[in-house]
Amino acid sequence: MALLFDIPPSYPSGFYYYPEFLTMEEEAALLEAARAVELDAFSYEGYKAKRRTASFGYDFHFDSGQLTKGLPIPRLSTGSSRKQVE
Repeated sequence: MALLFDIPPSYPSGFYYYPEFLTMEEEAALLEAARAVELDAFSYEGYKAKRRTASFGYDFHFDSGQLTKGLPIPRLSTGSSRKQVE
């Protein structure tokens, strides 16, 4: 990637960047999986926020204060979730 200025990137402490960690095919599969997630309007104490969210595992309902079992975390069709960095 061409840069406007020759300044090395500065990352927050503890952040690591691994170029080419995902293949193009894995990246495309992750994007497809993310696009398939159904998003709902976020509701807080009767107010519908101007954002859409998805929750997995458990859902906290701000209107009622209830915690309920939510959708399972989607399984991705790629092995990228099992990749490790040494």
